[in-house]
Amino acid sequence: MNWENGPRRRLAARILQATAAGLCRRPRWELFAVYLAVPTLLVFVYLLPGTRSWSLSLAVQSPFADGPTLWTAFASSYVHADTSHLLNNVGVYWLTMAAIHPLAVVADWRRKLAGAAAGYLLAVPILVSWVSINTLGEFSNYPSAGFSGLNSAFLGFLVVVWFVALGSESAPESESKGESESRSKTDRRIDPTWAVVPFSLALAFAFAVPRNTGFLPPDPSIAALFFLVAAGGAAGLLHLNGAPRWIGLPAEREFMFVFGMSVTIAGVLGSLVIVAPGTNLYAHLTGFVVGFGVPFLGFVLPRLSAR
Repeated sequence: MNWENGPRRRLAARILQATAAGLCRRPRWELFAVYLAVPTLLVFVYLLPGTRSWSLSLAVQSPFADGPTLWTAFASSYVHADTSHLLNNVGVYWLTMAAIHPLAVVADWRRKLAGAAAGYLLAVPILVSWVSINTLGEFSNYPSAGFSGLNSAFLGFLVVVWFVALGSESAPESESKGESESRSKTDRRIDPTWAVVPFSLALAFAFAVPRNTGFLPPDPSIAALFFLVAAGGAAGLLHLNGAPRWIGLPAEREFMFVFGMSVTIAGVLGSLVIVAPGTNLYAHLTGFVVGFGVPFLGFVLPRLSAR
């Protein structure tokens, strides 16, 4: 018997079994809404004749200039230039939602995920277009299109829900929900406000790293500001709550958090730091900031202030 690979294979089998069991427990409509609705829409728009004309020209003065411009400002986020562009964004969406969905279930954030997703799909395209026009419109009139700004919004949501789910895991199993919310700070539960630290670090690296595109040149002063916010946030949380305690989780549960962290790091690097020349980083930054801000300001901070 191969003693080295045997335990690894058994662990992999446990993770796959736990994943399959979790999917089977979810309603089919939920799985469709999370994993298939958006890709189906993107493929349908791509196959629909004439939709490439929905790309947004950055030469316009405002996304609200007239009705057709407002439509392209919205619809351009669902249009793709070619098949590889479409497949890349669909793949990124699937990977991001595969990390978000189980964390949302653990955190009891399924309804919050649904509400945030609906808001992103309706509002983020307009915000991305407005920022792109006001930042890039002065020196570029190339057509802007693609779902990457919305993928960045879901990435921002992932940063928040990761810490909320970890905080729910750190509560003793014997506690009821009401007891969990009324615990003292000395119990060292993982505070979901820790999410502001990786969020600030992501923005710091986005402005610190040189890249082969003039769309978002490095700005050391802005990068330093976000590094200070991350350091100050970490110091403040350590002072208020102490160091987070170690959480012992089953391997399949731990894998969920490792996978979520890996997707977050890869997503930040791929959308904000290491990007192809000509990438509209302002669209990615807008989506990421809005995607983080909605759950953090709308769900996390109100709950903490109510304690």
